[in-house]
Amino acid sequence: MRLKRLKICLIIMLSVSLVCGSAIVKAAASNSPDVPRIDSVVPLEKQPHKSDADTIWYDDFNHGRKKYAEESGKLDSKQAFGNTGKSMHCLYEKGSQGKGNRKVFFGDSPTGGGSVVRKGEKFDEIYFRLYVKHQHGWTGGHPAKLARATSMVTSGWAQAMIAHVWGGGGDALTLDPASGVEGGTIVTTRYNDFSKLKWLGNKPVSKYPISATSESGYWVPLECRVKLNTPGKSDGINQLWIDGRLECERHHLNFRGSYDKHGINAVFLESYWNRGSPVTQSRWYDNFVVSTKPIGPVVCPANPVLIRMPYYGPGKLAEWEVQLAGDFDGKDVVFKSKALKQPKRVKIDKNAGTFTGSLAGADKLACGKTYYARVRQKSTTGVWSDWSRWHQGFVVSADGAAKKKIKPDNGLAAKFPGDKGIEKDPAVIFASGFEQGFEGWSEYRENISVIVKDPDIVHSGSACLQSTATRGKDTGGDVVFDLPEPVDQLYLRFYCKFHKDTVMPHHFVKLRARPKNFWGNAGKRPPGDKAFWTGIEPTSKRTWHFYTYWHKMNSWQNWGGLPNNPPDGDGRSFYGNTFTPDNQKPFEREQWICVEAMMKANTPGKSDGEQAFWIDGKKIGHWKPGSPVGTWSKDKFVTSGSLNKDPKPFEGFDFRLVDSVKLNQIALQWYISEGVAERGQAIKNIVYFDDVVAATEYIGPRVEN
Repeated sequence: MRLKRLKICLIIMLSVSLVCGSAIVKAAASNSPDVPRIDSVVPLEKQPHKSDADTIWYDDFNHGRKKYAEESGKLDSKQAFGNTGKSMHCLYEKGSQGKGNRKVFFGDSPTGGGSVVRKGEKFDEIYFRLYVKHQHGWTGGHPAKLARATSMVTSGWAQAMIAHVWGGGGDALTLDPASGVEGGTIVTTRYNDFSKLKWLGNKPVSKYPISATSESGYWVPLECRVKLNTPGKSDGINQLWIDGRLECERHHLNFRGSYDKHGINAVFLESYWNRGSPVTQSRWYDNFVVSTKPIGPVVCPANPVLIRMPYYGPGKLAEWEVQLAGDFDGKDVVFKSKALKQPKRVKIDKNAGTFTGSLAGADKLACGKTYYARVRQKSTTGVWSDWSRWHQGFVVSADGAAKKKIKPDNGLAAKFPGDKGIEKDPAVIFASGFEQGFEGWSEYRENISVIVKDPDIVHSGSACLQSTATRGKDTGGDVVFDLPEPVDQLYLRFYCKFHKDTVMPHHFVKLRARPKNFWGNAGKRPPGDKAFWTGIEPTSKRTWHFYTYWHKMNSWQNWGGLPNNPPDGDGRSFYGNTFTPDNQKPFEREQWICVEAMMKANTPGKSDGEQAFWIDGKKIGHWKPGSPVGTWSKDKFVTSGSLNKDPKPFEGFDFRLVDSVKLNQIALQWYISEGVAERGQAIKNIVYFDDVVAATEYIGPRVEN
């Protein structure tokens, strides 16, 4: 009896132990942060696919709408791969089938009108790639439709074949190829003529659950291959890669029988959810490419920037770690970060961690190689998450697109890595990275110009300047530095970054020569014995030019630069003369740009004044006696196009009449008039400045340690 009771007690104790143990495991699990992912990497702006001869179609959704034969759904500037530009938005309102599609026709398509690209060519094999992101917390499984490649054979959209990328049930994707041919005859008569299609097999489905809630909130690359069969044979191929891994494939396919009049000639991006979304939610597409050869992931520099998805879990983010490997099994780990405090992004270099494995001792990733990331995070409760799987592959540019090292004779900054101690150089007049706030600056406007210390925003160090112009309230303001001793030649280098929603300003950064209480008036020439100035300014096309005032400037009112009511005009005859270099590429918002401007005063009585500017260390324009060759067209000096009617060497600048007028002020100006503000959608138009240096010699971009 006593033995029986002991057994019962032991059973009860074991049961309690198991229950408690389970509870402890669950409690520990609930106390762990979510397993994070790398949301995206910052790709090179110039992706090789964009200009590759094998590319049929390229759309990164960043440079306006491309001409699709059919499209619906907006472009979203709040979600984009690499946190720059835009993406295609698929919106699923509760109970709806979804909004958002793009249809591109190419080659020998008999439909699509004037939007058919690579018209007349025939394509028997293509690859197409896109990046997909599901809203964090996505629920309900995978919508039925995502993408398809097809062969259109009539203007009424009869189809010889379709290679569907569809929901495979639950959270998976699958391939569901189909044929619209019997023997050598087209049997379909319209689009999606399902009853006449021969379905070639939709199993197995992907192992990766792309639409699972646990996999939501970050960008995932998909690539699909479609190869038509040789007419009369069953050797067609259909394959699908998800996040760099081959997930589905179909071989020995008979897509088209012996039919050979049309190839693959269309790819559609879709969002249709047959049964409707259970809640209102979104997903996005980006970096869409169609090519005749394998595409792969985006291309990055050799010291890429990785962006982590936001933190989810108990407490707050304390720190995180990331590792890179040369394979998605993690056999060759080539980089291990230290504990990272910045919440969202990291640049892969020796400052952030250690290169290991096959890259031990290196300072950058190997060119032409593909790398994968894994990441984990620690909460303020002291608990680490599990490591993520290896994911978010990227290719390092084969031309070694890491920052070029600047030789010491290329600028003052090359002698001071990280700009440390640059203020001690005798040629430097002033330097500020805003770590000490507005210390050293002469004036600024409170609430318009503020110091921010968000590590995801600053260019370097711990702080930068944010200037804001609020539509309907103000037009922005200046942050000004008055030189202690005026100079005849001044270089100003600064870094700037434009918020993704901002319009380009009415006026921007200034180099000035003027008495303290002389402001000058728009529409009037400044007296030659008092003032001259120039502005280095972004244009509405996101290129750069000079906007310059001096006593011999030209008028916009008449050819030859003569004003109405000469010689002084009618009070509005003279606005800044513009000097715009040719062949500039538009810059991107949300990226730091190194801008440097130089102004050199003339010898009184001579026209030997100069001005020049550099972008990211490259000289873009230089106006001096004898160069460039161009024509004055009213108030613009043009060097190309129909207005360049009588090209002559530039005469140089006669900025001043007396030697006492010298350069004595710089201004980080952010002026957005109401008219300019109304061109955009933002209420607050924002720009950031950092790493400002003024000197009497060329400065050049910062050089990292």
